[in-house]
Amino acid sequence: MINKILSFVEVQKNQTNGVFGLNFASSVTISPDGEFLYATALDNQLTEFFNESAIAVFRRDQTTGKLNFVEVQQDDTDDIDGLGGAYSIAISPDANFLYVAGSDDAAIAIFLRDTTTGQLSFVNFLQDNEVLSGVTAITISPDGQFLYATASDEDAIAVFKRDAIVGELSFVELQQDDTEDVDGLDGAYSLIISPDDRFLYATGIDDAAVAVFERDLITGELNFVEVQKDYTDSIDEPFIPYSLTISPDEKFLYGVGVSGVIGVFRRNTTTGELSLVELQEDAASDTDGLAGVNAISISPDGKFLYAAIFPDDSVAVFRRDATTGKLTFIEVQQDNTDGVDGLDGVFSLTTSPDSKFIYAAGFGDSAVAVFSQNALPTSTDTNIYTQPDSLYTFKAADFPFNDADSDDSLQAVKIVTLPQLGKLFLDSNDDQKLTDGELIVVGQTIQIEELSELKFKTDETAIGDNYASFQFQVNDGAEDSAEVNKLTINVQRTSITDDKDDDVQEPSVIDSKNDIQGTVLINSKDDIFTIKNSNITAKAKLQFQVTNYSSSIIYELGVFNVDDAQGNIGGIAPGTNDYTRIALGRSKVVLFSLANPPNGFNPTKLTRILEFNSGENLRFYLIPNSTTHSVLSGQLSFSEVVFLSPENIQVANNGFSLKYSDFAVKIETTQQNFPPGITLQEKHQGEVIDLRGARQLVKADFILNREAAFDNFVGFYQVVDENGGIDSDGNGTADILVGQHGYTQAAVRGRVSGIDLSASNQSTATYTGTFEPGSIFVPFIIVNSTPDTILNGDFDNDPAVYFPFLGANTDKTDHVHLLGNNTFGFEDLINGGDRDYNDVIVRVNLSLVV
Repeated sequence: MINKILSFVEVQKNQTNGVFGLNFASSVTISPDGEFLYATALDNQLTEFFNESAIAVFRRDQTTGKLNFVEVQQDDTDDIDGLGGAYSIAISPDANFLYVAGSDDAAIAIFLRDTTTGQLSFVNFLQDNEVLSGVTAITISPDGQFLYATASDEDAIAVFKRDAIVGELSFVELQQDDTEDVDGLDGAYSLIISPDDRFLYATGIDDAAVAVFERDLITGELNFVEVQKDYTDSIDEPFIPYSLTISPDEKFLYGVGVSGVIGVFRRNTTTGELSLVELQEDAASDTDGLAGVNAISISPDGKFLYAAIFPDDSVAVFRRDATTGKLTFIEVQQDNTDGVDGLDGVFSLTTSPDSKFIYAAGFGDSAVAVFSQNALPTSTDTNIYTQPDSLYTFKAADFPFNDADSDDSLQAVKIVTLPQLGKLFLDSNDDQKLTDGELIVVGQTIQIEELSELKFKTDETAIGDNYASFQFQVNDGAEDSAEVNKLTINVQRTSITDDKDDDVQEPSVIDSKNDIQGTVLINSKDDIFTIKNSNITAKAKLQFQVTNYSSSIIYELGVFNVDDAQGNIGGIAPGTNDYTRIALGRSKVVLFSLANPPNGFNPTKLTRILEFNSGENLRFYLIPNSTTHSVLSGQLSFSEVVFLSPENIQVANNGFSLKYSDFAVKIETTQQNFPPGITLQEKHQGEVIDLRGARQLVKADFILNREAAFDNFVGFYQVVDENGGIDSDGNGTADILVGQHGYTQAAVRGRVSGIDLSASNQSTATYTGTFEPGSIFVPFIIVNSTPDTILNGDFDNDPAVYFPFLGANTDKTDHVHLLGNNTFGFEDLINGGDRDYNDVIVRVNLSLVV
């Protein structure tokens, strides 16, 4: 699978779902705190009815990147003036004021921002036909004292002093082309100030130039430094800079123009002067349709440059070389391709402060399109176990893979260093031996489809833990992981408990009675357990069962892997800063114990099976009266996490128990097969039934218990991917995404027929239904109501509906929790209520229909 750097998230269109103010969208700008997005819209000269000249305000969901419309501010409405031909926006560094360039009005409109709601209040406007005629771009100095504007009709840059208290502007000076040696401002169009506040760069379209000025930090006045112009590409097309951006490290300036050439310049950070590095050309590179680039933006992390290609309705993605500044084309996202929408006449773009999301203004679509940037995959240090004089064949599970993008998976492994002993090679001819040309070299990338050809050969003298190791990076199809991880090769004889040195005290070994494959748990030190399987090609499984629960406190039990017997993670020791955050970030939630179970529900009957890589070192933790997600999201302090100590561990012949206060869990190794449907239940927001591997109808026997005043309804609906996308038109692809308008109605309307679950308070109810094979099924709860009230069209009186996907919940809070394999606990109160997840409990037993 070839992964992409950008993934389409959603589009917000004018006069759709209550959105206004985007007619002929011209620019997008994000507030400094990342909470709000502001989009300008130009006049539509074709019809008076749709003339808007407006600012649309959206609140950003900083987790999903999605936008929620807040309000519109429109020219000539409620005494607002100066917005005619609203072209671009600048927000003051203190975030209190927003300024808009009104090109048709030769004006700058001034608004006061409510930093909590994002809403705008009109303050005043500055209109000057002599210095602001054709104003297109405005920017504010990083110190907030001055505002600079390009006036294309005047071939000039106007300088204004800002009153930081009331936001008003006062004229300082005008820097005009061909005046006092100033050059390069003919057709002045865009400008940018260097992050160090010292230099200003402006484009002159008719001069095909970039003009450089030094700023007087006291007066705000500009002193001309130089002009860069008269560049042509390899086919004699002129470089006509249209838009500018500066790399986060301040070393490079990028200019892009209508000719389809991106100019890369190295900045002299002392003098501000520029020297050309390269011209990235449409003709000379693989950039399909680069001609007509309208705007560019660099991600704040400096990794990527994004280019808005107006005539091709697309956004091109380049990777930046941080050392040379040079660009390498990666991909293009095009309107009406692979579900992308909103890029017709793409005119402007911006990147969120955390680099995770890209927003593009689609002039022709009157829209704002939202894209997510690929999240880097991560891995962890890991171990494999082999034997002397043997050949070990690697598999994907040997290289742990984690990715915030839930639909990404391991696509390649890059070998960073080579093992000190043994032979690491790619057995491309599958003859089980090393031949010429098969040895791995440093930097070699192994694609997922050839990973089974990667092999390690030991000789007959090889023996011992930490026999050899090599470093690697994982790849998600788009990028390598940022950190390098280590794979340690341990060489042991056939029985991993043989050949003990009588003079050395061995750690206690716990053999599971039902483990026919020879899986063992080794209580290696204190609260650390190492799980191994003598079958080195197999993973090891643990079964968890609550044996005692508190009547007043709920507990969430979690497990995470550590690097060694001391519990270190990446060199960070237990008890030190950031240890808890890192531990929870790599954890698996094992189970959730109820404090007040409904009548007829016995928590000690719940079991959970989890799978681990052989050789992993495991440590356990508890969170009383809350969840791992609540801690990681900042709702609960990290200090509330309890790491279990040796006093909480009791070793038995066939396993061990964890005990804390009046809560206890029994843990055993097992070779039992996983129950059907639980594949995704290890993941965050994975409270679903995954039947994508089923090939025939699946029978579902439901057991319901209730402890709630509300008469709730529980059902299941079908989704097409792990992210909860709904296919409403039957074409196999998601067309209604989590968080989008109408998602709740689509889910309830598409619920599985015959699975309508409810129970009387403190009673048990049973139901039987069937699931179609090959899909994912998601539970939902309608609070104190039924599906009919959701589907009757009276949206103002809809009851609350909650899903496992937080983005689909109006309060963005967990309301569905996994209690055990295919066992779901529901919380029916807004904002999580008392978070006891016992209001409705649904157990699902699955079997194939024969």
